[in-house]
Amino acid sequence: MSHQSDIPKRALVADDDQDICAQWKEALESDGWEVVSANDGVAAEQALESFCPNVAVLDLRMPRKEGNEVLRVIHDRFPWTKAIIVTGKGKESDPEESCNLGAFRYLKKVVSPSKLVDCCNEALQAVPPALWAFSSWFRRLPDREKVVFQTASGKQMTAAQLMEEIRRQTSEGQGFLRQIEGVAVELIAKRL
Repeated sequence: MSHQSDIPKRALVADDDQDICAQWKEALESDGWEVVSANDGVAAEQALESFCPNVAVLDLRMPRKEGNEVLRVIHDRFPWTKAIIVTGKGKESDPEESCNLGAFRYLKKVVSPSKLVDCCNEALQAVPPALWAFSSWFRRLPDREKVVFQTASGKQMTAAQLMEEIRRQTSEGQGFLRQIEGVAVELIAKRL
């Protein structure tokens, strides 16, 4: 069953080749995606924070911070974002390293715009709706330090602490989804 319509189509495309970035951006936008582009890894990492994409397309070799370095940030801090690594100059060990860091796909350049759009749509299908709903709720909180919950054990914690506890107790990706509901139920007895 498709749940793609439940999740907004938000993509980050990051490549140091501005023409490729523009081509990918145009192709995704023509398919209904909201797209932000970046031309280096630092700008890509900043876009993760400000734009909160659910799919990130990352060139492996970029200035200032390489794609796998940005992928580590996604792995650690944005488990709901699916990453697609694209490269034209990869080492033999790169696909395995990228997959170990949680990449959804590893593609060799030249990637046609239609193939990229298809891959992004597949990645969107892999974002579990409950995970997206939880992360959307968290991002919309006006002050994550003032929203307070009481755990089943009587301990109080802020929404920011709750998110950190959920991240600490769960692994990335599908493991995050499987455990998020159980952890949230255990931690949140009532909102104060």
